[in-house]
Amino acid sequence: GAMDAGIPVGLYFFYQAISEAVAEAEADLVLSVLDGRELTYPIAFDWENPVPGENLPAEDLRAYDAQGADVARYGAAFCKRIAEGGYKPCFYTNKNMAYKFFDMDAVKEYPIWLAEYQKAPSLYYDFRIWQYTDSGTLPGISTPVDMNICFQPY
Repeated sequence: GAMDAGIPVGLYFFYQAISEAVAEAEADLVLSVLDGRELTYPIAFDWENPVPGENLPAEDLRAYDAQGADVARYGAAFCKRIAEGGYKPCFYTNKNMAYKFFDMDAVKEYPIWLAEYQKAPSLYYDFRIWQYTDSGTLPGISTPVDMNICFQPY
């Protein structure tokens, strides 16, 4: 109902990539769930380093030993498929992952959605959306929410 209420909508797909083929298949899943619905903002590929825990050992995390160059290729495959489906893709990352893990050249043709929780962003890559907090508040929502600023009109 967000679009009907005049609220711009986009999404990010939390992903634990293991191959380009799986990335494409999961992009196809996103496209099938959307079933042609209009979105205002991009569909982001969101890969975050899996962290084992007491109830989730490393051997149960399919992407535990993933390499950044590989994951960036998976992200590019996901984004390409999303674009082929008629939507705007982007690549979600934080500063540490952009500088120390991902091969950002692999995703250079896709806009970046940056998560960096401080007063001003400091990433030297061009980014289009800045997620500046994960502890925002909104009337009617009882839990903390991510807050973002978009620097590009969509």
